[in-house]
Amino acid sequence: MKVYIQTNQKNMPYSVNGYVAMKGFEQMGFEIILFKSLDEVLPNMNRENIVVGGIQTVRRRLNQLKIKLTILNQLENT
Repeated sequence: MKVYIQTNQKNMPYSVNGYVAMKGFEQMGFEIILFKSLDEVLPNMNRENIVVGGIQTVRRRLNQLKIKLTILNQLENT
């Protein structure tokens, strides 16, 4: 399985969280593919591939997969 990691202008993961995710997936044996723009990797992606990136990037990919988004971390009224 492949994991696509969004990078910054220096071709490093976009954040500390992105870096930690990359290292964890590497240790588990996943193939890591770095990208700056989702457009550059979309033609090569399969549904089962994982995307690690900014909120807008992940939301865009989920929308393309027709996965309905819900608000995350929404507090329930109790």
